[in-house]
Amino acid sequence: MTGSLDKNKSICQWNTATGELQHVWTRKHRTEGLTLSPDGHWLVAMDDQSRLHVYSFITRELQYELELGRRGRPTSVSISADSRFLLVNKQDNEAQLFDLASRECVQTYRGHTGGEFLIRSAFGGADESFVISGSEGKDTHAHSLSEVF
Repeated sequence: MTGSLDKNKSICQWNTATGELQHVWTRKHRTEGLTLSPDGHWLVAMDDQSRLHVYSFITRELQYELELGRRGRPTSVSISADSRFLLVNKQDNEAQLFDLASRECVQTYRGHTGGEFLIRSAFGGADESFVISGSEGKDTHAHSLSEVF
């Protein structure tokens, strides 16, 4: 899978054995980041504005879009090992955890800074028991997920 700023080929699926292009998603958005769920159900594309495009990887159809607002431009996306949660780090010094099925934000994390920098957040620890994030400053931030699970 590749994401591109080219709106005509914003998401492409390639054959890893032959290198041939297998499919081009037809939605017209610039893609700055992609993540595929471990169970192969969800494909999430992060555009260059403030939207996330959530696709069914199986049918290749758009399931829904999440609008994050002007200050909430995403900088990274990742999906939990159980394919249930989407973690979105944003430019407004906040990371949000979404339930992919219900589309609800179930947790918000603050404390890291990023501004214009590309800051990534990810799941960490045994059974993904915390969220970890880089920061513009010297410190890395970790937040417990115990209240979510």
